Amino acid sequence: MKKSTLKLMLLILTMSAIVSSTDAQLGKLKDLKNKVASKVGGGDRDAFPSVWTSKTSSKANIYSCTSPNGNYALTTSKTDMSLIDGASGDELWYAKFKEATGEVITNSNYQYVLWEANTLLLFDSKAGKNDRIAGINLADGSLMWTLDGYQIPKKTIEDAIAYIPEMKAFAFSLPAKTVMIDVKEGEVIWETEEFRGAIGRHIYLEEEGQIVMINFMRGAFDAFAAGIENINAIAKLDIRTGDVIWKTSHQGFGGKKYITKERQGDLKIEGDRIFVIYNGIQVFDFNTGENVWSAYYNQDIKILKKPAGMASGLEGGAGRKLSGATYDAIADPLITDDAVYVVLQEKDKKVRRKYLQKFDLATGELLWTSEKINDAKALPRLALVDGVLVAQIGGLVNQQYSAMLKDPVSKGTYWAHVNEWVWVGKFGLRGFNADNGTEKWDSDKFKGAITKMATDGENVFAASNKYFYSIKAKNGVENYQVDFKATKVGKPKFSYDIGEAVTIMGTKGVTAFQKSNGEALYSSEKIKKIERTYERGGKLYVQNEKDDLTLLDLQTGATLGTVKIPKHNSEKKTLAQAAVGGQGNDEQYARIRELSGGADLTEDGKYIFVFDGTKIIKYQAE
Repeated sequence: MKKSTLKLMLLILTMSAIVSSTDAQLGKLKDLKNKVASKVGGGDRDAFPSVWTSKTSSKANIYSCTSPNGNYALTTSKTDMSLIDGASGDELWYAKFKEATGEVITNSNYQYVLWEANTLLLFDSKAGKNDRIAGINLADGSLMWTLDGYQIPKKTIEDAIAYIPEMKAFAFSLPAKTVMIDVKEGEVIWETEEFRGAIGRHIYLEEEGQIVMINFMRGAFDAFAAGIENINAIAKLDIRTGDVIWKTSHQGFGGKKYITKERQGDLKIEGDRIFVIYNGIQVFDFNTGENVWSAYYNQDIKILKKPAGMASGLEGGAGRKLSGATYDAIADPLITDDAVYVVLQEKDKKVRRKYLQKFDLATGELLWTSEKINDAKALPRLALVDGVLVAQIGGLVNQQYSAMLKDPVSKGTYWAHVNEWVWVGKFGLRGFNADNGTEKWDSDKFKGAITKMATDGENVFAASNKYFYSIKAKNGVENYQVDFKATKVGKPKFSYDIGEAVTIMGTKGVTAFQKSNGEALYSSEKIKKIERTYERGGKLYVQNEKDDLTLLDLQTGATLGTVKIPKHNSEKKTLAQAAVGGQGNDEQYARIRELSGGADLTEDGKYIFVFDGTKIIKYQAE
């Protein structure tokens, strides 16, 4: 494999889930040194101006969301639907399902929107019978087609449907077969029983007339129905007929995240190799499907920190009162020009022991294995700095789950659907010789927390609850430590490497440190109880525990504006956020996007849409 190809693969596969700030965000950092620990902007934060306020004719208690570009807002209930023009706020059309479908469907208990295809899928599901399925054209609310020959697994409907934009078709992943359907005509293009299970990722090969798809099993029923020969398959198929050109097994692949529904894992083709990045790395021959080499671990990480308020005896059992998963606890493979560094793990009853391995990128030859790293429930990041492999031990991980909690006041129980970031220790940094895997140094300075490590050509930067540190990667010697508490932004939480400096978001605000000398560049005004962050178009939004959204300027730490989210939209009362059509009250907001509390951001970060029952408000964040 050519080095140029490997470099390209490195660039593609190591892209961060949160994009670093652009060069424009770096220019003014050097001019901010006079704002050390000073308040920026003071007083109440300005609310963003509203562009329009609109009323939807729909009951708006299933779907309330916008298209990624903000051109449209869709609201639905179990019986009706409405589309709002994103530019003007005008209602473009309204329809009841029974009228739009000629009474084929009067009540839809499951729905799925395909924004790329401008299509809404409606499902009328009755026990023991085939679903009645309707395709609605979002351009005008008209019926395009109906189907009634399939039963779609509703509890995993987000995984059962995969849209293939190049084919203008979508796949229904059924336990016994995969069905490819034309999205505008509703006609079956092909069916195959040779490739089953939900589709995790796909790559469309136009010149070859082929498609490479990788599946995953949604549960024991899927695995039983698919049969042992179909479990965990990767396949190359003919796009016209669905004929399987080759099929081989893989070690496992992730579906969408439990609450936010983001796809996990990655599938890339470089030269004559197919790379599967999930729970390590697997490499397949493009022409034959043969597994060339693998460095795979079984990442079965459930909830590492139990939710507060879970009553004794509620977890597990037939009722499954706690279900979900933990994400971002294990580092993605670190790929260089000629090698791959992977975190592997083994599991016992008390802790997860981990160790590092280095593989030759071209051949998969194991070059070395480190000593075991004990008491590391999370090892979320690897970096190669000045010839040393630096591993971050512990950190902030993402938990997404549904849980039955006990109300401390009423003592009753209620369902909560939660997307949260929690600290998982032990915390520290370790340096390993990249040539042979021997440990060079171990830093135990990090007490109570460790932020996402940042690097330059020679040093590693991270903060604990008390200090911001610079550590020389070559030998682990401390360059400096800075009092983090003096910034008065609370305890550190999210961290961003912005080139010349490191921006750290605390629980009460944001601060930044110059890498060269640790000088604090600014401290923002207070923003209490920050829970989540979102990056859109180079803009960074933070969301507090009340779901209110605030836009931050990483150059200065200033808050550029905020939008308050209506209280009744909060996650604890939004009981159907984890599954479209799930059990809940009348304020249900479908979680096809990642935000909490009935708000949506456009993909460029310029607009915020807030759904307040049947009222929709559009705000401009510029």
